[in-house]
Amino acid sequence: MRQQRGRASTIFRWMFSALIVVYSGYSGCCVVQHPTRLRAPTTILSNTCHTFVPLNHTHQGLLRIRFDRRFTFHETMTMQQTYDWISVLGLQPVTVFREGEEHLFVSWWRNNQPNDSVIGYYPTATNKIYIDTSRLMNTFQIQNTFMHELGHWLGMGHVCRFPLERGHRDRPVLCSPVGYGITMMNPSVEYLLPVLPTYLDILELRRVLECDR
Repeated sequence: MRQQRGRASTIFRWMFSALIVVYSGYSGCCVVQHPTRLRAPTTILSNTCHTFVPLNHTHQGLLRIRFDRRFTFHETMTMQQTYDWISVLGLQPVTVFREGEEHLFVSWWRNNQPNDSVIGYYPTATNKIYIDTSRLMNTFQIQNTFMHELGHWLGMGHVCRFPLERGHRDRPVLCSPVGYGITMMNPSVEYLLPVLPTYLDILELRRVLECDR
């Protein structure tokens, strides 16, 4: 009886692991959910310091964030709920309300291109990130998009979930060399679960900070 239970337990673990693999391969998309298509012959690894050029790196420590007043109260509060998670990166986010006090301005935005599924972006070397909450499905995707674009503002590149991952408009993704896994900097933003910063995100931020030294 014990041997049979042991085999059943082993089979269950294998089945659970298989489900995790399938989930990891098809979860979330930077914009809308699509199965990932693998066409590129090789994985593209970034050898440059910054795929997304940060405005500067003086924000280790206190990080003052101002939100566009066009966001609803719920949307703003939803993004502010990530502050404890962001602190894992060595930052202390606080909300400010007066123009000019902020390090980072989170701007309300509407993507009016019907065939374009982008939900957020960071214009390189600025103090702004843009988020289109009208295209976001739920609280998790608002939070994950906010943290993702904040990461780009810090200079962090995309950390791919697996080799050969493709991103916006099915283009090959320039992957960070720190490794593969589910992180807040995946090219495809998760919408089923909150994605807290992981050790790969910490390694990616450390990589771009060391580039500036």
